[in-house]
Amino acid sequence: MQVLIFIFVVFDVFEVAQILRCHSSSMNEAVAPRSERVYIVSMHWNNEGILRSHWNDAVLALANALGRESVFVTVYESGSWDYSKGVLRELGGWG
Repeated sequence: MQVLIFIFVVFDVFEVAQILRCHSSSMNEAVAPRSERVYIVSMHWNNEGILRSHWNDAVLALANALGRESVFVTVYESGSWDYSKGVLRELGGWG
């Protein structure tokens, strides 16, 4: 089960990185708010290392690239044995 969760998280990180790469190549200045809405949903369990090293920064960068007014984030975390919950709380202030 942990392997599947790890694969899911790694896949998400690569997807976010690919989206950021596409947007950064076509953007030179700040993005105006969009009419589209982007919903980011994630589940985490014992992911403190990944959250600190990649995921939190990638979510914030994606929200900045797409316009914060258009991005909605929902996170589910339950029962982690590490400090995943605390690291996810850092997203609450949006950087």
